[in-house]
Amino acid sequence: MGDTGGRLFAAAPFVFGAVTLHLLTNNQASRQALMNQERADSTHEPDAELDLRGVICPYNFVKTKLKLETMEAGQILAVILDEGEPIANVPQSLMNEGHMVLRQEPLSQSYRLMIRKGRSA
Repeated sequence: MGDTGGRLFAAAPFVFGAVTLHLLTNNQASRQALMNQERADSTHEPDAELDLRGVICPYNFVKTKLKLETMEAGQILAVILDEGEPIANVPQSLMNEGHMVLRQEPLSQSYRLMIRKGRSA
């Protein structure tokens, strides 16, 4: 048993090094995949759009949620919201529902959100 323990101890740096290399490689691949996805998201045209300027809270969130329910998981919805309470509340509420806010683009006195519909929502 002493000999087996010694061989395991001697092999430990190689085993842990291989595991670390594997994790780093997977992490780099994951980062690259994420960067590719973000690049695709930034150039992707939305599958649907809603202009909710002038719609007050919580109706702007409700209308956004109802539109997302008609869409497939992974599709992108563009929503235009007013400054102030709508842009402060709607993105967080959508994330709480399992959707991903890809971007918030400032417009004149409003914002354009790009939202990817979540899988379970």
